[in-house]
Amino acid sequence: MKKTELLKQVGELARECENVTTLIHQLQLPHINERQRSRILTELLAASIHLNQQCNADFQKLVAREIESLNG
Repeated sequence: MKKTELLKQVGELARECENVTTLIHQLQLPHINERQRSRILTELLAASIHLNQQCNADFQKLVAREIESLNG
């Protein structure tokens, strides 16, 4: 795969990590009700599944190849 594919995947990873961070902050709010907590947890579950799929063996190989190319 090309370097542009790695950059695309890193961008998607960054966006999903930002989403997870936002959801975690929402869970820490003092006055959320059970319905809000349930919605946030549902979104967090979906985001964690997406991150797990995103960081699969193909992504890891892309990163490893980039490291190898940088190290000569």
